[in-house]
Amino acid sequence: MTITGTVTPLVDVTAGKTVTPDSVRVGVPISYVISALNRGPSIASNVKLVDEMPANTSFLELTSVSGGGKCTTPDVGATSGTIECTWD
Repeated sequence: MTITGTVTPLVDVTAGKTVTPDSVRVGVPISYVISALNRGPSIASNVKLVDEMPANTSFLELTSVSGGGKCTTPDVGATSGTIECTWD
């Protein structure tokens, strides 16, 4: 007996962004946490996350990327730009 069929990968990719603290004062750093998550069950490939910097902010640093992702960021101190992360 032979059974044939097509298996269709199923991914469930979501993205989110949070900011700390909730209220902002001039000169006080704020932190944005940007995340992408695959709830599967298949492996997601060629995932790209793009985020424009908010107005009136300066880029300070990118602290971590998990799951084999790679990111490009604006230069430190830049007041505009895009953060772009990819997972192959």
